[in-house]
Amino acid sequence: PSEVWDAGVTACLPCLVVLPILFSILAFPQIPSQPWTIPASEYQLREDLRKDCIFTVDPATARDLDDALSITETPDGCCIVGVHIADVSYFVTPDTPLDLEARHRACTVYLVQQSFCMLPRLLSEDVCSLLPGRDRLAVSLFWKLNAQAEVLAHWSRRSVVHSCCQLSYDDAQMIIDLKTDAPLRGRVTHGEHTLEQIAASIIKLNALAAHLQAQRIKNGSLHLDFPKLDFELDKLGHPVSVQRHETCAARCMVSEFMILANATVANILRDNFPDQAFLRAHSAPEGTYIRQLYFKGVYLIFVDGRLCKVASFLENYNIHIDGTSSASLLSSLDCLQKRVGSDLDSAELDLVIYYLIKPMQTARYVCPEAEYYRELKARAYKVWATRDQEGPPHENWFDFFTDSWGDQHIQALVDYLAKHGVRCTSEPMTAELLRHYSLALPMYTHFTSPIRRYADIITHRMLLSATGQLCFLCKVYNGTRLAVEGTDFGISTCELSKLAEHCNRRRLLVSDAQLQSNRVFLGAFIARRGPLRGGLLTLLSQNGIVASIYDKSFDVFIPAYGLESRVNICEIPHLLSSELKDGYLLFTWKSGSSGFILLESINLKRVSEILNKKFGFCDVSQDGPVQTIIPFTQLQLECSCDLSKPHMDINVIPVVQRQEHA
Repeated sequence: PSEVWDAGVTACLPCLVVLPILFSILAFPQIPSQPWTIPASEYQLREDLRKDCIFTVDPATARDLDDALSITETPDGCCIVGVHIADVSYFVTPDTPLDLEARHRACTVYLVQQSFCMLPRLLSEDVCSLLPGRDRLAVSLFWKLNAQAEVLAHWSRRSVVHSCCQLSYDDAQMIIDLKTDAPLRGRVTHGEHTLEQIAASIIKLNALAAHLQAQRIKNGSLHLDFPKLDFELDKLGHPVSVQRHETCAARCMVSEFMILANATVANILRDNFPDQAFLRAHSAPEGTYIRQLYFKGVYLIFVDGRLCKVASFLENYNIHIDGTSSASLLSSLDCLQKRVGSDLDSAELDLVIYYLIKPMQTARYVCPEAEYYRELKARAYKVWATRDQEGPPHENWFDFFTDSWGDQHIQALVDYLAKHGVRCTSEPMTAELLRHYSLALPMYTHFTSPIRRYADIITHRMLLSATGQLCFLCKVYNGTRLAVEGTDFGISTCELSKLAEHCNRRRLLVSDAQLQSNRVFLGAFIARRGPLRGGLLTLLSQNGIVASIYDKSFDVFIPAYGLESRVNICEIPHLLSSELKDGYLLFTWKSGSSGFILLESINLKRVSEILNKKFGFCDVSQDGPVQTIIPFTQLQLECSCDLSKPHMDINVIPVVQRQEHA
């Protein structure tokens, strides 16, 4: 029923926490009236790039085009590469109602069937968007690169651009594959540039991007993420197909230059605002993750912690992981990739990556001084809790946990730690706190998506202030635009820290909403695809792999959907009994049942060898009354979705084989 469908679609919205669908009426006076044209004064203040071969490469359905690329050759054999980002900060000026609304939203929310924009659509999809054939305001970053993509120089400018063509990733990928402009035949271009020139630019950019990527990987850059799903919807918005999102060279090409831009801006901000730079840090894995505990005399295996624990757990299954650094972890995954097809199954590699994602920290927006202060507080509290018998680090200790703090608080903590023999040198400690673990970069920020992320608007303002271009900014008061002079960023570190934490909270909420949206549509797809069985619509024969085992249940991972689900043993049909042993589950089946359908693969042989080596028996592959299951066992699963529940819960149960009687 449609009302059930609507309830399922909106099930993810509580994660967004009072996200207004409509914009405040106070925000609209800051939006330029239509039709909007660039003021003549801006052409004098900015670098005119309208005659350059600049184009966008985005998903086919994209409407908020906030980045564009360009490349030109120099007489000395080098290239000038440009990344041109929509100048949203020109329209969203500080402390106006539009700015406050964008700050509250913090980012655009992309659900499967709809999106909730951070900015009004007139800005995000028109005035700010780098649409082809339109003059648009931008902030441009340039690098002089040699043939090996080594940066020889870089600079930034406020600019006016005129995109000559809007390309999709598929368009760019076909150009890369065929090395001609044939895929673009019949496309309209704007300005003086031909399709042949655009295709040649993409081929050159892709070659440079390959060098940039190779260097990042050499430095230990690591990309681990849960599989993303792409849904195809019918006219009614119901899912008709779903597949794992696959990357391609064209996406990697754009991504490499966006990473280069973000890293470049991060260094500029850190150099000019050592305490206030608005950065994005990613800490190394911490916590406690694969844990192995005894419960009621048996050996439990479940996901719960530290990367070294993950490595220790995987070692039991002949999977070697070195997690001492992102580079060593990447090397371990490369070795496993080479084993796929010989003694390792691709589903097992998917499960290993899933295990490794669990202990990873979430990247955060940070300010250097705020991070230093946070670390000092943590160290002081640890000293006080474990070694100091004289009382808290400061007589007004609880003041250190308020929203406001300053230099006196930092100095008080440094003095307290020094008294107890703990040295806290600012620069080395801060440098470690600002590192981006997965990208293997000393510092990083977000700059390239100001249409959909408020953090990027902040970094735009900082960059313009650092480069002396803040005088171009204007504020709007009662309809009058007033210039803001000077190069001081003009906001306290404490306030920036609050902004960073707000953006972090919003991103987590939005991420939860997007995951819930994917799960709702996946459930709807499963429900619409299968036959009716006992009130449930089911999709049969999905392959899964056991991830964790417990006393009364076990978890399975479905690589095709990137989905983890709990299987309650009491719901398994034809089961006589089950028992959790030290590291495996022992199932006894009723007469007439042959047990779980195990997938015939490299995995089955390897799991049997592990059982034989660890426990001295090998009946995982035997049909009959007794069957053994350990992590990495692959099963045939049946997925179902209960349409009567508003959250469209996805249920997974292993397929149990019945014996045929003569």
